[in-house]
Amino acid sequence: MGPTRKFSILHFLGLLAVLASRWPGHDSEDIKNLRLNANSSNPTDFWGGASSMFYGHFPNFYPGWESLLLVFQWGITSVGLILLTKKVQLGWKVQAVWFLISLLVVELGTFLTRDGLMLALLVFGFGLVNASGGLSPRRRNAFLKTSLVVFLIAAWFRPWVSPAIAVLYIYSSKFASSISTWRRKLLSRFVLVLVFISLALGFEIGASKILNLEKSYPEQQVMMMDLASMACWSTNQATVDRAISGLENFYQAEKLPTYFCNTFRPTNWIHLFHQDLVSRQRPVFTLIQIGDYETYANVRSVWFNSILSSPIDYVQNKLMYASQTLLGGDTRGIRLFNSNYFENTSRSAFFTYFSALVLMPLDAAITIHLFSPLFTFLLFFMLVYASSKPLSRYKTPDLIGLSLFSLLWFAGTVIAYIGDTARFTYTSGALILLAVTFNHFRLRINTSLHGKD
Repeated sequence: MGPTRKFSILHFLGLLAVLASRWPGHDSEDIKNLRLNANSSNPTDFWGGASSMFYGHFPNFYPGWESLLLVFQWGITSVGLILLTKKVQLGWKVQAVWFLISLLVVELGTFLTRDGLMLALLVFGFGLVNASGGLSPRRRNAFLKTSLVVFLIAAWFRPWVSPAIAVLYIYSSKFASSISTWRRKLLSRFVLVLVFISLALGFEIGASKILNLEKSYPEQQVMMMDLASMACWSTNQATVDRAISGLENFYQAEKLPTYFCNTFRPTNWIHLFHQDLVSRQRPVFTLIQIGDYETYANVRSVWFNSILSSPIDYVQNKLMYASQTLLGGDTRGIRLFNSNYFENTSRSAFFTYFSALVLMPLDAAITIHLFSPLFTFLLFFMLVYASSKPLSRYKTPDLIGLSLFSLLWFAGTVIAYIGDTARFTYTSGALILLAVTFNHFRLRINTSLHGKD
């Protein structure tokens, strides 16, 4: 039996309160710069082709493109959550927990960032998949195909996590589960993962060509972080020298500062041009210029050779970056108790307090790193232990599917590492929390019914 009408109304009002607290959505971080770049006379591919196509062409009429984007992300996130809510059982404790999880997810889904958009799309797709159960074969097929398209669109914005998104679709839709032999089932699912990766990369490259975006080589950020770690952390002189030869392309007169490793931090690549706290010197640093393919090709060649020549160093450095990513570098604090939040705003006092109150659950969750990979992995350890108990509400395929999704997202983020910004893993952490909570309450119904037979 699903939720009561009163809870459904309360649930929707909670979602609506989040939209009101975010309104008018003018805190879009780098999305503004992305849109300005996409609509400039000489747009570049620094933010990616897919992102430039979407944000650059997003409708702009009253009340403004940012507000419309906010409504869009809120709308699809809310629809996905409402579809899932219909499958949640009765009971005030269950509904209280589900209400809180829904608030957290929609508050994250209304972040006007690419990560927020991806979460909104994936929640919508996840809702469609789970709503398809019990429908007629024709309607179920339509729901599953629509969700597949939604998952594919989400993968376009960060192609390096497309394998994880493909696994999430396979897990939630039970793709190829009707195939009798495990080899054919495994092959079908592997092919779908390859299709996801190919389409994500293909659309990214195709969108850049369609929009005639100039090459700005955004992947240089990843190369810089990898070369910097090899230069400062490796004990092999040849590896260090090779990394330095690549890094010199980013500094004046192609000379790496002697204090370089003093300023290097694994938290973000922007530390490469920070002032050295010991010598108090600041290097003259520049990214590879637009269209400078010769310099880019040189850096890329050094980067490839460094990985091939010192694979152990590369893996060790990635493990160091993985440790940074595990917890994430963001600690927001509770804005309701932050005087700066109230001082640096043009909104009314009532609206500011209302917004801070509604968004307090998200502030608390981010402050304790609830969406971090570390919390996700700890959660899986507990679920594996719980699954070994009699009448467990968790099934092994569910745990395998969700854990594989989380691991692939984590691995993709580490491989493409440019900093430990926590929002890179917010999406996967929030989806795991949502899926585990949903399955817990949905599976409880199935378990109790099974006991009555």
